[in-house]
Amino acid sequence: VTPESLIEVEEVQSLRRRVAVLSVKAKQVYVQSIASLLQALDEKDPYTSRHSRNVASFAERIAHHMGCAEGSVLAVRNAGLLHDIGKVGIPDRILLKPTSLTPLEHAVMQQVPLISARIVDHLRILESERQIIRHQREHYDGGGGPDGMAGDTIPIGARILFVADAFDAMTTDRVYRSRRSIPEAVEELARCAGSQFDPLAVTALRELLDDHYAWWQNRINATTEAFPLLAGAE
Repeated sequence: VTPESLIEVEEVQSLRRRVAVLSVKAKQVYVQSIASLLQALDEKDPYTSRHSRNVASFAERIAHHMGCAEGSVLAVRNAGLLHDIGKVGIPDRILLKPTSLTPLEHAVMQQVPLISARIVDHLRILESERQIIRHQREHYDGGGGPDGMAGDTIPIGARILFVADAFDAMTTDRVYRSRRSIPEAVEELARCAGSQFDPLAVTALRELLDDHYAWWQNRINATTEAFPLLAGAE
């Protein structure tokens, strides 16, 4: 008789499964609690809350299409929801500026991913999301920030989030510029694939658009209808 043979394996496995379920539920409570902070941001910039929901949904679909594990897909979705929460720390005069930003103001906006990551930093249960949020602006060729990571050293969730974020931003009207069509946005992403964006994530988006174009267009249209004052504001 060995010590191992006396262990009730089924009991251990059963308890592990129960702990896993509790862990997922606890994580969602954390995410929902933090997401409630978006309500404060919504008072400053209603567009950002819609943008975050769009990015979360887009990133989730791209991650699924790329074959990411379910846990990774969930982390990407959560990160999409929380990636712009750092805008609560940006002054209204910059966040809501109706014209192009100055270099200094642009530098302030570049701090949003780091502020967002800092907000969730103390929640160890969101470590995967924190890494994705922190590195969401790293460029595939190493020219981005904050750490100059490149290629596959960038967390895959961050690479996916960057593509989803850029796609939603380009296809949405803002007060200082008009939106691009889906083909125009995809063309720009493809042009920057390998430099700014992960080519595989861009390809995944293109394939999803080929298969479900109407869903994406309807989502974009819904955002445009929700914020009519942005359309043609110039």
